[in-house]
Amino acid sequence: MEAKQRILEATQSVICQSGLSNLSIQRIADELDQSKSAVYYHYESKHDLIISFLDYLHDHLKETIKAVNRDDPEEALQNLIAELSSIQNNDERNLRVAIMSLRAEAPHDEHIAKRFQAIDKTVQSTFEDLYRSMNVQSSEQAASLTVSAIDGVVNRSLGYQLPKDNIDLLDGFPQRFT
Repeated sequence: MEAKQRILEATQSVICQSGLSNLSIQRIADELDQSKSAVYYHYESKHDLIISFLDYLHDHLKETIKAVNRDDPEEALQNLIAELSSIQNNDERNLRVAIMSLRAEAPHDEHIAKRFQAIDKTVQSTFEDLYRSMNVQSSEQAASLTVSAIDGVVNRSLGYQLPKDNIDLLDGFPQRFT
């Protein structure tokens, strides 16, 4: 496995275990059982690492979307909503909280903002394509509302720590547009 890939996986592990506020180059190096200089060899700063980590998450998101079977667009839509709104365990919760914290930095950091714009565009266009294949006339609006609903439910779940109750709100959501 490539060194940068291992560093990004270690970054995710540290975030999942300890949260974004406890992320440091030293903790990543400890997770890798290497020195800080080994991490700095590949990334000039923690900021550079975080930018690469967002790209890594975006790549993972694209793979998740690609894995959704699109033979039945309505089923694909439900599966994608379930996948994007799912919070299975505490590690995943910590990762989502970290992503939410990074998203809050976007207005102050153009590099972070660009990454989230790309992620949002990927999600938005995926839902637009699914709604279009279901012959929904306002596919862009339906996609925007779906993305907003997912974001809202996930954010409420993270804030209140009631994932199951909130995620149930999304059951049948796409049928409102057909």
